[in-house]
Amino acid sequence: MTTAEAEEKLTRHGTTQSFTPAKATSVIRVDNNFVECNDPIEDRHAESYLDRSKLYAGGLREGGEEAEKAGIKMFSIIDGHSGWECAQLVSQTLHPMILLSLRSLYAGHHPPTSFDSPSTSTDHLKAYIGGLFPGIKNKLTDVFPFLSTPAKVEPGTIQNSIISAFLALDHQIVSSAPKLIPHLPTKPGQPNVRPIVSSMVGPAVSGACAIHLLVDEEREEIYVGNTGDCRAVAGYWVEGKNGGQGGWRCEVLSDDLMGDNEAEVERYVCEDRLGSRAV
Repeated sequence: MTTAEAEEKLTRHGTTQSFTPAKATSVIRVDNNFVECNDPIEDRHAESYLDRSKLYAGGLREGGEEAEKAGIKMFSIIDGHSGWECAQLVSQTLHPMILLSLRSLYAGHHPPTSFDSPSTSTDHLKAYIGGLFPGIKNKLTDVFPFLSTPAKVEPGTIQNSIISAFLALDHQIVSSAPKLIPHLPTKPGQPNVRPIVSSMVGPAVSGACAIHLLVDEEREEIYVGNTGDCRAVAGYWVEGKNGGQGGWRCEVLSDDLMGDNEAEVERYVCEDRLGSRAV
């Protein structure tokens, strides 16, 4: 193709959005672009720009002060495999799942400490106690102090909340369709739900990698979550020494979870030896 044709193809899907920064460390611009190499394209992306009040019940902070606008921005790249179905679903559901997980944290609920499943026995116990009479609940919290200790919003709990959201979504994708199989019609004349089941199986069969970046402008923190071989990098300018010429530098913010990463291979070998999965 000609230079003009190549340029048109490379910039066809490019978009730019600018923001008025709330502070010096705020995100000021977002650029997006992709070039399809298959038809239909299997990859997706998602961006969410959230008012910080979304993290608080009723949009209020402690003390009744209104939460200031701006502050939470989320970005994800989803690399589909063997189809677009999973990437499409994740692009629509990952950010809401993370938001729900963070809202739970900001409400004082501890994120799961075990990531073998979306919830732990502790989570179920707390939910059960929450429905009991206050007198009984108070007696039980005397025995189990952790039930009355609100979770702190700090880097460790935020990280665990994001991990929990990833795993909860993965669990739903994998487990939802099989639950419908026993209800498939077996006799003539019954409603045909096979197309519905087929569309639900599609995301689990195709699968996808995903990388997620969360920017908390108020806390001046960023969090990167990665499942697969996507990569997040940070570019920054380094001034030259003694008046010399400066230059751009690149820092990799994520690990590639693939077979040519020796650390990742060793992690799986250790998990097999222990008979468990670690995150």
